[in-house]
Amino acid sequence: MKRTPFKRKLPAAYVKAERISPVYARLTVKVNMPRVGDAVVILPKEDIVRSEPYRRLVAARPCINCHIEGYSQAAHPPPTGKGIKEDDRECFPLCCIHPGADGELVPGCHADFDNYRLVPASDVRALAASWGAQIRKEIRDEGKWPKGLPHFEEQTALELAS
Repeated sequence: MKRTPFKRKLPAAYVKAERISPVYARLTVKVNMPRVGDAVVILPKEDIVRSEPYRRLVAARPCINCHIEGYSQAAHPPPTGKGIKEDDRECFPLCCIHPGADGELVPGCHADFDNYRLVPASDVRALAASWGAQIRKEIRDEGKWPKGLPHFEEQTALELAS
């Protein structure tokens, strides 16, 4: 019983693989693999703090770079390592995409900061730390620090003491 009008294709002919000559088989290159010794130090993961009320307080402030109001987001500093999240108490306000003076959309400082167009990569950690400290101080001075959220400097001092 024929089910299709197409003719059956024959399988490809078997081709025997060529042997590698013994001269080439003996040529091997030693690979210097890094060896892990006893000097490996395992660093404990830091407990990061997540606080939506604090992020909302930060986002309600004007952009720390261009001082535009109403378009801020809570921006975190760049991660210190792959897969490591940063503490919410280190964040600072940066503006997101918003309409410019001529009606065109402006990408905003947050995108420029994340892509190292705002600040060179070598200076970004120091600038983010100073911006984070400035915002924490302003929120504390205004008396708006969320209840139950430990102060950043206090926790750091406690960790150093233990």
